Amino acid sequence: MIGHEEVARLERLIKAGVLALVAAVPLAYGGPYFSDFFAIKFAFLHAGAGLLVGLAWAHWVLAGSGRCARSPCDWPLALYAGLSLLSLAWAFNPQQGLDAWLAQAWLWAFFLLVARYFRTPRAIWGVLWTVAATSLAVSVIGLLQFHGIHLIPWPHGRWGNFGVSTLGNPNFVAHYLELSIVLVAGMALARRRCVERWAVVALGLFEVYYLLMTHSRGGWLAVGVGLLALLLLSRPQAQVRRRVLLGTGVALALIGLGGVLLERLPPERESGLLWQLHQLRDRALSSFDTEHFSVMQRRLVWADAAALVADRPVLGVGTGNFEFAVPAYRPATRHRAWSELIGDRPHMPYYAHNELLEIWAETGLFGLGLRCGCWGPSGGRGGAGCGRSKRPTRGRCRRHSWRRWSRPWCTACSVSISRIRHRHCTSG
Repeated sequence: MIGHEEVARLERLIKAGVLALVAAVPLAYGGPYFSDFFAIKFAFLHAGAGLLVGLAWAHWVLAGSGRCARSPCDWPLALYAGLSLLSLAWAFNPQQGLDAWLAQAWLWAFFLLVARYFRTPRAIWGVLWTVAATSLAVSVIGLLQFHGIHLIPWPHGRWGNFGVSTLGNPNFVAHYLELSIVLVAGMALARRRCVERWAVVALGLFEVYYLLMTHSRGGWLAVGVGLLALLLLSRPQAQVRRRVLLGTGVALALIGLGGVLLERLPPERESGLLWQLHQLRDRALSSFDTEHFSVMQRRLVWADAAALVADRPVLGVGTGNFEFAVPAYRPATRHRAWSELIGDRPHMPYYAHNELLEIWAETGLFGLGLRCGCWGPSGGRGGAGCGRSKRPTRGRCRRHSWRRWSRPWCTACSVSISRIRHRHCTSG
């Protein structure tokens, strides 16, 4: 007969496995050994999450736990999972859709594991510190690549000194940093010790620098909006919010003034800080260039996706089937524009370059509503079970601090995640 000590040991094993998987998926790297950068990451996700779910089921049986700890987004999550699976009935390629659904299902199961086994503020902080340490490792590897120091083999030997870290693509790096930077900012607001707060701030600035080096304009925008949402929601006082908005306006004005000054200071050589600042300014200004390659590419993909949504607004085309359905909604004019833009490069619109638009296209209006329902109440999980007391003990102060910033942080992440693919295992 298994005693309480064995059950407690199994619970500690599950918690350690969760933390290990949090770090393993971003850091796992196939490099030149696999045709797909995400092959080894998905392998860790499927094997790790499956093993942890099996161990958790065994623990619940042995411990006599009747049900999992509830969260406000459990019902939207369950309904969205069911609708996403049901959409495969009318999908063009059900096998591709099932692969995408399984990846989502393992991420949802992983979320339930965290909600069940990391309920106290101390346990949740353990997860957050693990994510922060992992993002630091990813950023160090990537920034060293920019300076010609490669701790890992080049992916397919074609990126040179471009800092793609363990994620294989600068856009995927930006996807990951969009969430980790907002997370680090929330940690800085919540920590009370000066040493911890300044360490987290330094990590955030380090990751912001790495995000700038990726030249991902969507990443810059998502982080800016996410941080603004975090500051506004974590400071409910109207006067403080006005100061935040005023500070944002001043920061944007200073950035614009800096861009004007840079135009009068041309770099002497293609290296150094001045040259990098010119590269960042030109990259930012290219967002307003309607003839820029990526701008034209996204406009064409968005137009095709909008046509798909207009034709199948309620049910969608099935999970994981956007890339199969969208070519049929491209008229001859956009097809010619796409051919002239892409040329001989083998490139297809595999995704909509917008999370909300892709969810709507694949699972319809009901799926979009349920997915937003999963994001909205997620912040309430951190404040659950934190009662009030007239005596502000240290433990209750910590719980109040966690409750105060958890909902703004989750909402800010929901804003940032609006451009991330829901099949992106690292960000998930």
